[in-house]
Amino acid sequence: MRFLVALLVWFSTYFGELPAQNLFSVKLGSFMNVTAADFESLGMLGYVHGNPQSNGMVDVYLGRYSQASEAAPVARRVVELGYSNAEVVAIDLSGGNKGFIVQMQFQRGDRPVDWGKMAAAGPLFLIIEATNIKIVTGIFRDMSAARAALPDIRAQGYGDAFIKEVNTAVLHPVGNFEKGASKAGIVPQIYDAAEPKFATIPEQSRPSSSRRASVEDLQRFLRSENLYTNAVDGIYGSGTATAVRSFERRDPYWRQYLEQARVRITAELGIAETPLRKALDNFLTDQSSNAYIQRENRGIALAYRAYEAFLANGPGEGIDALMNMAISQVYGSFPMGSIPPFDFQRKYQYTDLDLIVSHIHFLHHAPGQEEPVPCWLFERHPRASASVYTGLSIIALDIEKVRCCNPVIRWESIQAMLLLADELSASGRSVEIPQFNALLMAVYPDGVSRAQMAELQDWHQALWARINKVPSAASVVQRDLMKCFRLSYLLNRVYLEDHYLTLGFDADQSRFLAIRWLRNALTGKLEAW
Repeated sequence: MRFLVALLVWFSTYFGELPAQNLFSVKLGSFMNVTAADFESLGMLGYVHGNPQSNGMVDVYLGRYSQASEAAPVARRVVELGYSNAEVVAIDLSGGNKGFIVQMQFQRGDRPVDWGKMAAAGPLFLIIEATNIKIVTGIFRDMSAARAALPDIRAQGYGDAFIKEVNTAVLHPVGNFEKGASKAGIVPQIYDAAEPKFATIPEQSRPSSSRRASVEDLQRFLRSENLYTNAVDGIYGSGTATAVRSFERRDPYWRQYLEQARVRITAELGIAETPLRKALDNFLTDQSSNAYIQRENRGIALAYRAYEAFLANGPGEGIDALMNMAISQVYGSFPMGSIPPFDFQRKYQYTDLDLIVSHIHFLHHAPGQEEPVPCWLFERHPRASASVYTGLSIIALDIEKVRCCNPVIRWESIQAMLLLADELSASGRSVEIPQFNALLMAVYPDGVSRAQMAELQDWHQALWARINKVPSAASVVQRDLMKCFRLSYLLNRVYLEDHYLTLGFDADQSRFLAIRWLRNALTGKLEAW
């Protein structure tokens, strides 16, 4: 029996996709003059692909899934991000035929692809999974034709290429949308909302069907408090949720810190809206806001005009002039002795959009600039944006300019945990740089290596041992506060795992990404415990 199973797996890998009646995808909507790069921020949720229509519009889809239930959480997440018309759609495979292709490469969908080089092998198609893609060429009339082409394809640098027989309906042709070919005009409204929609607390229904160690730890704590009487099964169901609410009703300190968290989210994490901020937030989605920026001659507005012109026409001397003028105006009075985040005194040539995006971020953080970074800049350009906030350059940046763009930091449970940690720490003060790195990791995380997993597990175990060892000299109030902190840590670990699962990471990665976020957010606070 094992031999037959192994044979079936081998056959499906090398000669064909396992049969399926339907696939499912998340349709974002129909858009004009867009490419996959315009939806870059969604790459961790699913591979972005498009079907051009005869009227010039493109139907844009996210990922392909074997079950509708797998696509549904992705659809819910993109609705939260502003794509209010997103829906799960079925891809009918009944109209396809058997065909032979050569698979050249398998990779994560958010990794760059040299489409020009790969096209030398022949017409390109994709077999799309959730966040991964198989890049193939064909379709060959029969196995003999595929075998004849295979040596040449391998000679082009794809030594692992192999032949497969597939249902042609699973193949998605690679077009200008995926390649990011230049487009005329400015991208019209993509987001139905001017800003991302942030939930006060994370969705708690997702983990109900999965068993996780983090939920088991939370259940054990709640059981020790005589609030949870069901089995410790690692499933966040109604019993666990009820026990968490019971803790809040019973414990006055936890209620107090949740209320402080709500006040902090409203009062401290909000930034006053000005006409310029409103125009920047809606720059690409509202005609009147765009017109406002076109009339505005302050340096930050010049930079966004350069960004828009680059989107429309690509690089050019006019764009270089606008950007360098913006830098000169904004950084013209930069104080000597300070540490600038980039060389603002040189003249730049802007041959790629990432450099413009990076410099726009730096302009927002210049001395005297009050306008925060619009959240859509993070969403459209996650990699370029994330690169700005790593390394030593963070010393010259203001966390308040981007804090509102992070959904996790606006969770009441996270803010309550940070307030409790401040209260219990030796200094009683936040450590802003590690916190800021943690904020960034919540939205644009890289994966965690095996070596990092071992390090994070050691940190988690050491922290948990420390916060469970109550000092003998601790007062009754300190003991109660530490109990609240234990709950907040365990609860946020579960919520953060849910967050990363929603972003498309597997359970193992989500587990350690959650611990990494907590480690960075709490660094400098708990060492004295």
